[in-house]
Amino acid sequence: MGNDRLYFYLSASQGELSPALELYLWNSRLASSYWGLIESFEILLRRRISGSLFNDGVITQVSLNEITTGSYVLDKPMQPYSKMTFGFWTYLLSAQNANKVWNPTLHKAFRNGSSRKALHLCTSEIQKLRNRIGHHEAIWHLNHEDLNRKIFEVLEAISDEAVAWVESTTNLQTVLAERPAWLPKNASGQRETQSRGRDSSDANDSGSRPTAAQAVKP
Repeated sequence: MGNDRLYFYLSASQGELSPALELYLWNSRLASSYWGLIESFEILLRRRISGSLFNDGVITQVSLNEITTGSYVLDKPMQPYSKMTFGFWTYLLSAQNANKVWNPTLHKAFRNGSSRKALHLCTSEIQKLRNRIGHHEAIWHLNHEDLNRKIFEVLEAISDEAVAWVESTTNLQTVLAERPAWLPKNASGQRETQSRGRDSSDANDSGSRPTAAQAVKP
């Protein structure tokens, strides 16, 4: 592994190789934990949106142009919703589609009172995180408390079952607790990461882990 790859980590460790490698490995575990969380996030989000806008699960350019501003061009004339990119779902929540998508239809797919602007902001931030992880960039210095809040703000707008399912399957808090002891808490200018003040039993009255089917139900 070259110094160019470790530069950011060496900067944090003041040039010491051993702690830089420790930070690099923790960053890798952090990315892996987020990846599973983002996978659930994306699947739950796209299932909720597609169920509201594309009942047959198939998206065509014609149908898309009818309900949006028409600025999104599909790679193929017809695609199943599961093949659409993360950016596509973010696009449907954007301000340019507020009058054609959110106001008449899409707002009904989320919890009453949900803010399109807030959902779009949160989803955009998680998309950026997803792309950073996909390009193997450093993420250890990000504000994980804020990212965690944004993830669950969207999940809470989807359903209690979605929240409970993700909380019962993620190990993010465990990995965050493995933060190298030598790394200052203010190294990234972020607040100290805390667990969410809600556990899975709050999101699921039965106290049992929800099934995947319950999490993605319309």
